[in-house]
Amino acid sequence: MLEPASVSTSVSEAARAVLSSWVSRKSDSTVAFPSLGPAVLATLLAETTNQAAQDTLRIALQAWLPTAVQRFRDRGLHGGQAGTLAGLRLITDIYQPTIKLVNKVKNWLVEDAVTIPWRTANIRFDDYDLFSGPSGVLLANIVGTTQVDTEITTPLIQHLTALADPGLSGFRIGGYQAHESSGWMQGGINTGLARGVPGVLAALVLAGGNKPGTLAAIRHIAEWLINEAFIDECGVISWTGRSREGSPPPSGVVTRQAYCYGNPGVSWSLWLGGEALDCDRIRAFALEGILTYCRAYDPDIYFYGKDDTHQLGICHVAAGTLSIADAFATHANLAEAAQLRDTLIDLLYNKLDRIIAIGQHDNSLQTNSLLMSASGMLAALLTATGSSRSWLPCLALK
Repeated sequence: MLEPASVSTSVSEAARAVLSSWVSRKSDSTVAFPSLGPAVLATLLAETTNQAAQDTLRIALQAWLPTAVQRFRDRGLHGGQAGTLAGLRLITDIYQPTIKLVNKVKNWLVEDAVTIPWRTANIRFDDYDLFSGPSGVLLANIVGTTQVDTEITTPLIQHLTALADPGLSGFRIGGYQAHESSGWMQGGINTGLARGVPGVLAALVLAGGNKPGTLAAIRHIAEWLINEAFIDECGVISWTGRSREGSPPPSGVVTRQAYCYGNPGVSWSLWLGGEALDCDRIRAFALEGILTYCRAYDPDIYFYGKDDTHQLGICHVAAGTLSIADAFATHANLAEAAQLRDTLIDLLYNKLDRIIAIGQHDNSLQTNSLLMSASGMLAALLTATGSSRSWLPCLALK
């Protein structure tokens, strides 16, 4: 295991390089993309006393703010208005006073919730999920603060709990008939943390409070997810991306076990649910779930995706699984999760040159998002080696 201090120093230098590259390229971009990446990296760099890092983060935030503080059509946490709100909340302590900007963006979200209500029938992902929907907006309102603004969170909680009947019929997808990329979900219920009901569960626990209606929704989702689980050929407690609802589980090995879909993400959501309900049975199921993954972990099996951007990023494999392992090690004191965390720290650290290259040379829209970028990889590494956890609600973690 590498020494955390040496890892943190090297990763901070990598983060500075990636931010500097982003600033130099941003002026050439015609896409106003409200990415969380620069704000998160700047927040983490603020913890170092290195003057070059301090200078870089200030230049990056000067470049980020004009892009962030504008009105966007999309309201989501990852690629929309809630993401800019989360970023502003993160930087209030390290950059110029931004409370007026926070309130401005928050008010836009409140207005949109009234004028463009979330659908409750024939729903799509952006009507409930963590990435683009109310669950992510809910989490944006607890990033970087212990004070929850009930003006915006209360209607979000009411909407999500109303969908969470015992059979979760409110979450059945009905808006993707013949859709090219999401048609596979038509008529089903999504079981991934990113796009499905585990993200709702996590958001309600982290930002929803302990009112009876919220706790009932948490229990409904947790019980439903337990009923959907099966054990694959590797002995890993697993979920399909689309609800089985009584149909036989697939045979063989489930290879998509990551943050976005599969065991690590769902097990984390269930652990949160067990904690909120103080339910030993749900907690135990969640812990056994992540333990089965820790025991079976094999990058040759689980590194999902075609390239390093997929395999090392938060969404699909390494950085996201690292963050979840770190969460289980930190909050559940799980030794096996700590061991997996250390393994993934070493893996990502040993690919640091490749991560820097991704951050400096990939000019796609995803370059500075959290989920499929060098920014997310570096943020996960920094936090797992002792830096701030304030940004983790952006991932439904803590």
